[in-house]
Amino acid sequence: MTDIFFSYSSADRERVRPVRDALVAQGFEVFWDQEVPTGLDWDSWIRQHLGKCKCAMAFWSAASVASDNVRHEAMVAKQQGKLISVLLEPLTIQQFPMGLYAQQAANLADWNGDPNHKEWRKLRRVYEAKLIPTWVRQQLDELEAELVGERARREGVERRDKTLQAQIAKEAETQLALQRERDSAFDEIAALKLTVQELTRARSEAEARETNTLQQIAALKVTVDEVTRARSDAEQRLSKIRQLKGKEIVRSISPFLLAAAVATVGIWTYQLVWPAPQPLPAVITVSTSDLEAKLNAAEAERQRLTDEIQHQAKAVAEAQTKLQAAQAELQIQAKTARDADDKRKAAEADQQRLKDEVQRQTSQGNVAELSGQLDSEKRLTARALAQVEVLNQQIAALRRQLSALEAALDASEKKDKEAQSRIADLGQRLNVALAQRVQELSRYRSDFFGRLRTILGNRPDIRIVGDRFVFQSEVFFDTGKATLDKPEGRAELDGLATALLELEKKIPGEIPWVLRVDGHTDVRPIYSPQFKNNWELSVGRAISVVQYLISKGVSPQRLVAAGFGEFQPIDADKTEEAFSRNRRIELKLTER
Repeated sequence: MTDIFFSYSSADRERVRPVRDALVAQGFEVFWDQEVPTGLDWDSWIRQHLGKCKCAMAFWSAASVASDNVRHEAMVAKQQGKLISVLLEPLTIQQFPMGLYAQQAANLADWNGDPNHKEWRKLRRVYEAKLIPTWVRQQLDELEAELVGERARREGVERRDKTLQAQIAKEAETQLALQRERDSAFDEIAALKLTVQELTRARSEAEARETNTLQQIAALKVTVDEVTRARSDAEQRLSKIRQLKGKEIVRSISPFLLAAAVATVGIWTYQLVWPAPQPLPAVITVSTSDLEAKLNAAEAERQRLTDEIQHQAKAVAEAQTKLQAAQAELQIQAKTARDADDKRKAAEADQQRLKDEVQRQTSQGNVAELSGQLDSEKRLTARALAQVEVLNQQIAALRRQLSALEAALDASEKKDKEAQSRIADLGQRLNVALAQRVQELSRYRSDFFGRLRTILGNRPDIRIVGDRFVFQSEVFFDTGKATLDKPEGRAELDGLATALLELEKKIPGEIPWVLRVDGHTDVRPIYSPQFKNNWELSVGRAISVVQYLISKGVSPQRLVAAGFGEFQPIDADKTEEAFSRNRRIELKLTER
């Protein structure tokens, strides 16, 4: 049996081919061949496959809308409850065939073969509902619901994971920023400590130099005092020496020597005027030499003392200059010390500011473990390491959760694949079973039709059309009536009942076969107090046939009555012959 019947315009064949390929890939049997085998007419060939199919897809386009065959096939499929409308291109209400616009259609105008396309999934739900048994559909729906739930749980876990990752990243950035601020503060504190140490060392050196300079100044003062005292002593000794020398000279000089000295002076004066030398008496020369030597010695002593005094004065001046330089340097060092002290105070203020900032951040709850970091580096490092360890544990826990989720998802995907495999296997088995049952039913139907043909003979008012026996209504009923008043009609039904009873014994009970009795009328309206319209008349005639067969022993579970009114004519002409052909009772052996 054909699963899906395709109705389309030959101009759309290549546009329909991808749909056919997708359905065949799913294991469905598709009838879409428009070539009629030799020996069969087009109407019988199409009706045969349209009647056998489980569903019919009508592909609508500008070309198919203009096709009488496509419109007719779609109308027949709609009346049989098999129609699935598919749009190959957008159509307006005016373009769409009358009576078929209300049919819900899947729009495959922009479908490119994607199985997850919205309209394809919509179409798939429709044809699966018609082709797949209810219990298989329920299992598929349950599995799909489980997959949807699992996907939702997975997406929720992924969202929570992303949120946690973002929180961890934000916390890590905060930690890094605080660590950078802490390191910067520590660097500034270390630099300030080095600066303070350097200033302290410079101050100590300045104080040492100041002390040394003061000691040198004190030593120079002592030296100046000693030199001053030595100068005073020297001047006193020189004065005394001069007095003593004068007295000695006065005592040692006799009147004669005085006269000689006067004469000598006179001679020296004369020699200065007249340089020609004159010999002096020896006594005077000797005395004068001694005196001159003593005077020279005294003068030399005086000169030495003067030089020493000048040297000491120069040393005192140099000491004073050094003292002034030392005082100036001391002032510079004092200023440097004051600047260092100011810098130290500024560093302490910055350090206090950083402490206040850290305390403020701590009081705000940003980083609780940073409290006291500036007070204790070891404690800060320990807490930071502890927090990093906690974060690592959280990350490890998240990774374990992700691994568990991935394992669960893998298991779910595996379960999904197994379910899909089971579904495919069930589908194949179902198709095989259905094919076997169809083959069995076809075989029994052939036997039944052969038996029925033998019973009924070759009457002109009874025809075989495809898989149906067609009786003219006049065989059983009078015009406008639904009661079996004709004996020849009941005789035909007796033979039919006998054949059905024999068939019921042959066909296995697990094959769900039924005999469908279809009532049809012509297009002329009926005027009867019993029947308001042709629908009621066609249904009433079908029910009468079914009730008569039941009265002959046929199981009610194997019979179905259906009325189609005037809406499925086999002859569209408006002649009496066409009306007669359209008034008919059709018998069809089919599945329940």
